[in-house]
Amino acid sequence: MKVEITWLVVDKPEGKRMPEWSRTIGVTDKGQVYVPAAMGGNEQQVVLCLAWDGTDCIEHLNHVFVPADWMAKEFPQTAEICKAILLAAQQVIREQK
Repeated sequence: MKVEITWLVVDKPEGKRMPEWSRTIGVTDKGQVYVPAAMGGNEQQVVLCLAWDGTDCIEHLNHVFVPADWMAKEFPQTAEICKAILLAAQQVIREQK
């Protein structure tokens, strides 16, 4: 079964150099939100944890994206930003309907 994903890109903060992938989130047609794995620190280490847990991931823009709820649980230092991302994604979804 193919999952439809809408990719949302946040504007780059003025005066900051941030690659597009680091400002991107994915929202599936089921409402699952995906964030860059690198938010947890080392992208490869996050992917290894993800694989150990058997959690799905998505590759986009040559980077790995993981479920925001999983990221917040497994990497508590990201919980606050993941919550903010989830709330913002929900608002965008409501506005698109």
